[in-house]
Amino acid sequence: MKLFWPSVFGIVVFSLLASAVLYSQLPPLMSTHWNAANQANGNMPKEWAVLIMPAMMLFLAFLLYFLPKIDPLKHNLDAFRTQYQNFILVLLAFLAIIHLQILLWNAGFIILPSLVVSVGLAFIFFYAGKLCEASKPNYFIGIRTPWALQDPKVWEETNKFGGRLMQLLSPLALFGAFYPNQYIFIVLAAVLLPAIGAFAYSYWIYQKIHGPRGEQNKPKTISKSKARAKRRRSR
Repeated sequence: MKLFWPSVFGIVVFSLLASAVLYSQLPPLMSTHWNAANQANGNMPKEWAVLIMPAMMLFLAFLLYFLPKIDPLKHNLDAFRTQYQNFILVLLAFLAIIHLQILLWNAGFIILPSLVVSVGLAFIFFYAGKLCEASKPNYFIGIRTPWALQDPKVWEETNKFGGRLMQLLSPLALFGAFYPNQYIFIVLAAVLLPAIGAFAYSYWIYQKIHGPRGEQNKPKTISKSKARAKRRRSR
């Protein structure tokens, strides 16, 4: 994807420009964290608050881009590199929107954090499901159960099932905007239900393909009586 790095720098520059434009309207001590009831419960000097998120975004982009390069199965990444890089961009866009919400809140334009985070996570969960569907065996990306890592067919079936389940359940995150007091439980449900379902399905499909103890992988043996009978016939 030739536009990956230009897109990364574009998102970071947009965040820095937003900080610069609103800087004069920001208080010396900015609210940077909120509880489930959308009440600010954490703050930071504005000199740090306007820069920390763009810096984190840039660091995260480099980390996620280069980390798979040490994967022993890194050659498999070529099959879904575009989807992976798009996922990184979606994640960075989500962080940029959170950064903008923090700036606007402190400048006097109240946008509920629960609304921003809920909508953003719904998109991330949905695209993470698309990424899992496209993934090939590796040690960093996708649903990596012990059985999926043992068999490419099990990997494919596990990630297709888990990816579709993530996409199906991703709208659950949206309910956090309407029920902020239950927000944590709603997000956990959107994460854990696909994870548990994919884990169980991966075990089941492995057993279906290989048998309870992997009998299909065992070489066939000939009993001693059959071996003697075969030697007698050969004489």
